[in-house]
Amino acid sequence: MKKNGQTIFSLFQTTAKEVNAYKIILREQGVVPKKITTLEQFRHLPILDKKTYINRFPLSERIPTSSFPPMAYASSGSSGTPTYWFVNDAQEKIGGNIHEYIFRNMFAITEQSPTLVVVCFAMGVWVAGHFTLASCRNIAQKGYQLTCITPSINMNDVLDVLARFAPKYKNIILAGYPPFLMDVLRIARQRRILLHKNKIGLLTAGTTFSEQWRDTAHTLIGSPNAPIVNVYGSADAGMLGHETTLTIALRRYARINSDFSCALFGSAVPQAGLYQYHPEHVFFEEHAGELLITANTAIPLVRYNIHDRGRIFSPSALRTLLTEMRAPKKFYTLLKDFSLPLVRVDGRTDVATTFYALNIYPEHLEAAVDQKPLRDFFSGNFIVYRRQFQKAKREQLCIRLELAAGKTHTQELIALCVDTIVRTLQKKSIEYKKLHASIGKAAIPIVEVYAHGDPHIHQARVPGFLRLKGKKIRMLA
Repeated sequence: MKKNGQTIFSLFQTTAKEVNAYKIILREQGVVPKKITTLEQFRHLPILDKKTYINRFPLSERIPTSSFPPMAYASSGSSGTPTYWFVNDAQEKIGGNIHEYIFRNMFAITEQSPTLVVVCFAMGVWVAGHFTLASCRNIAQKGYQLTCITPSINMNDVLDVLARFAPKYKNIILAGYPPFLMDVLRIARQRRILLHKNKIGLLTAGTTFSEQWRDTAHTLIGSPNAPIVNVYGSADAGMLGHETTLTIALRRYARINSDFSCALFGSAVPQAGLYQYHPEHVFFEEHAGELLITANTAIPLVRYNIHDRGRIFSPSALRTLLTEMRAPKKFYTLLKDFSLPLVRVDGRTDVATTFYALNIYPEHLEAAVDQKPLRDFFSGNFIVYRRQFQKAKREQLCIRLELAAGKTHTQELIALCVDTIVRTLQKKSIEYKKLHASIGKAAIPIVEVYAHGDPHIHQARVPGFLRLKGKKIRMLA
């Protein structure tokens, strides 16, 4: 922690000296940088976010005087409008180091392991695909037998790579958005593309998923031990954390032990993401239930609010929780092997639909449509929005679901959707459970089902949020 603290203060002092926009922020708040010498003082520095910092100042005012970013990417536009972010070589090197950590410790890949990484993230201007590619190229330059190919979210290209190219490699890593990779696995099986002859692993990002989802992926791969690692990142700061053997084991144990799940995840169902992070690269803080980061990026970020809800656990705090909950001894061994701090990510505060003054989050609906039999009938694409009527005196929660290709709907299926969604919302949200008990039928959502590819999903203009496979969830205007 001492070394990490020195890194934080060094970044703060450099940013205060070399970044004009941050100088203005500090001057407005009456902060004298030289007087910030303790962690307690650091925790009282101004909190930045996209609205008050990124959107306020032009790029020339936000970059250090000593450097200029060589790469630019776009965010997915989760909160409404895509934002362009900038990346330097140091960030991509850090990405390479963390990916190498994952590949070695989670995928058991060494310099002598011929490995193909199939990047199935959207490319173009979007950050995830290019950052993954840059990180993997960095690893290859260290001497690993690593080849990358970027079919992006073109399903036919992905399947062609798996059928013709993949057999030449011992290890295959599919990197992409979880719902899209699930489709890849399902269609590959339908087309009799044999994956079990390779050692298959999944590297996912963009959203969290349930342990039931992981089980399904294992079944489709044909191996219960296939490594599946979810990454926590943002366009603002790059790679922030990732799953490890420890975090996955904790999640899977929480699934069968509701008391432990409540203690670690704050819910009887462990739907939140749980990751470990490298404190030499990013410093996390909790503030009013949200996560703040301090990271040395192309645009240095000091106490920057990414508007993710969550909680931080130091290794010692996790050890105390394990002792209090009388958890199995294996977790202590795993904690020694993966002795990094943890961050729990509950979801974004700026990606939600408000309904009777409570927030309906994407993960609430994801938990519902991920259940059998719904996941067999629907593509996983959906829209959630609020409709007001009677001069805004009444509200309706509206949900549009897209059917999977070749599927049709019945009234019985719609009734099952409504029942599953309501039960899931009651389980995931105490506020919704109370609202349902209070207003009864008025709290039940209106569910509309559309054919695969229908413009009511893909070209919608409603004030809510949209989940499309292959892309991060985003707000609609």
